[in-house]
Formats: sequence, structure tokens, C-alpha cells
Amino acid sequence: VPWSEKHAFNCIRRIYRRAQSSQNEPASVGTSLLKKIARGIQNGHFPPVKKGHAATNDVAAAWGFRRVVDNEAIVAVPIARLKNLAGASVDLSLVLSLWTQNGIIVVGADGKHTRQLASVGWSDGRKRFVCLRLSRLPNSNRP
Repeated sequence: VPWSEKHAFNCIRRIYRRAQSSQNEPASVGTSLLKKIARGIQNGHFPPVKKGHAATNDVAAAWGFRRVVDNEAIVAVPIARLKNLAGASVDLSLVLSLWTQNGIIVVGADGKHTRQLASVGWSDGRKRFVCLRLSRLPNSNRP
């Protein structure tokens, strides 16, 4: 063998780390997270909730909800749920910044990545949600 076992191990470790870091790029993480949310909508994890009405499904099982805000269909996801969906190794602020630049997020009045929404059953009063434009999600040709 033209190289030592230690050299081969170090090369494999370097390749592995490069592969891991490329998977955590904000663009690839953001795309996979949007696909996961779109599948969640299809599987009923985001029930439609009208303003002032309670969610019909179990709120604990739901990942968020869908609603029309400012004449636009959105998917509202609590930031804690989004962190769980993304995984611990992901810098979610980079993904949210990228989504904001691409017009996927409906930003709050204060310029933040989240908006305050009141929803019966989710919390007492208003809570902050990441609001994604439903039309910008993959396979957004659903009602």
C-alpha cells in the first residue's frame, strides 16, 4: 500500500467533513426543509385555521397551521417546531435570511423573520410564527 493507515484515515475524515458541511449549506438545508413542510401539509400536519377560530385537529400533533393573512395564503410554523424539523446542527438564522431574500417568508412589521399571530388553541394571546408563502412551497398547486 503506497500510504499509511493513518494517512488514509485522515483523508477519509476530511472527505466526510466536507460532505457534512456541504449538506449544512443554507440553500440545501432550506430546500429540504421546504420539501419537508410541503409533505407535512399533504399529510395534514398544517390544518387550515381561520382567524378567531380554533384548530379542528389536535394542536399538539400539528406542526403549524395554514391561514390567509393580508390576502395571501400562508403556512405558519412556530420557530421551535421549525428548529426541530431542521435539526440541531443547522444554523436556522442563515436559512431564514435566505428565505427572506427569496421572498418565501412574509416578514413581520418590525422586519423580523417571524410575525405575531393570534390563534386559538396555540397559545394565550399572540405568538411568533415563521410565515411562509404557500405559493412559494414546492408543489404549491394545492388548494
